[in-house]
Amino acid sequence: GIPPAGQPYINTAPTAAAVDERAASESELETRIDEQPPPPDAGVNSSVATLREFLVRHTPRATVLVQSTRVSSAAFVEMPAVVALEAESDRHAAGFQTALVAAAARVWTTSQVGAPWITASAGTHAVERLDGLRQVFLCAQGRRLFLANDAALLAATLDRSAIAPTSALQTYATGFRHAREAANFARLASALDFNASPDSAYAPGFSANIGSLSGVLAAVSDMSITQQEPEGVTLQTVRYQISR
Repeated sequence: GIPPAGQPYINTAPTAAAVDERAASESELETRIDEQPPPPDAGVNSSVATLREFLVRHTPRATVLVQSTRVSSAAFVEMPAVVALEAESDRHAAGFQTALVAAAARVWTTSQVGAPWITASAGTHAVERLDGLRQVFLCAQGRRLFLANDAALLAATLDRSAIAPTSALQTYATGFRHAREAANFARLASALDFNASPDSAYAPGFSANIGSLSGVLAAVSDMSITQQEPEGVTLQTVRYQISR
């Protein structure tokens, strides 16, 4: 419009507001949004730094991440996980355990008071459990160390840990059980799109777009990727199992 008399005419658009750097991303599906983040002095940064320093000095020979989904109620889908490390020696494994215990106590307790580690069980296996607000389990087996937030998944992982591998030495392996996890991921995606308008010209990003991709691949029940590096050559094998 025309500015009042005596006012300069400005034909440039106003500057866009800065993007809030606190906004989350699609990679933070497990970040809690129903509680306040811990304060800067809650011990998270120092705990992460302690673990990172130990891992840099004593790099594990191998790491494994096992994760699943589980409907905990009519509204929520939990994602329990197990992290396994194999150290170079029993001594390094004991160091991992000490660092993990110290890190957990620093985050969830004050001066490590009120949340000791107590003897517990996961299936038929003896483990240690953090006796506090958080569900954390720890199990050391020689050079191997297992950390989990679910006793049932930890028990299933420990049951299979003694099975000798049947294939050649692999430097990387991953897999996804689509047939078993599809329904729970669809439920989770629908929850993320809870406020999406059904009258929108665009389909909800998670439940419709990603959900339709899962539907197109419904015939694929499982997939796996393995990698070997013989004599400096990287060989990858991708397998898809089709349900009939």
